[in-house]
Amino acid sequence: VLPPVITKELEGLQDEVPSVPFAQMRARAEEELGMPLERAFASVDERPLAAASLGQAHRAVLTDDLAADTGLREVVVKIQRPGIDR
Repeated sequence: VLPPVITKELEGLQDEVPSVPFAQMRARAEEELGMPLERAFASVDERPLAAASLGQAHRAVLTDDLAADTGLREVVVKIQRPGIDR
């Protein structure tokens, strides 16, 4: 269904890869958010729920203000791997 150039690129994606150290993921997330994680989240679990070739997923708890605004408290944050733009 997809053109060969796309399927060839998708072959390299994996859903079970070693995780990136959280310090690197934190830096990437803060860069994307434009703020320290502590401003958006009351806590972020440094152990990923899952790691794939494009990013990692981490459990997090929103700050009280964001929880009140969104109606959510516990969330999952997907963070792109550093250098994925390349």
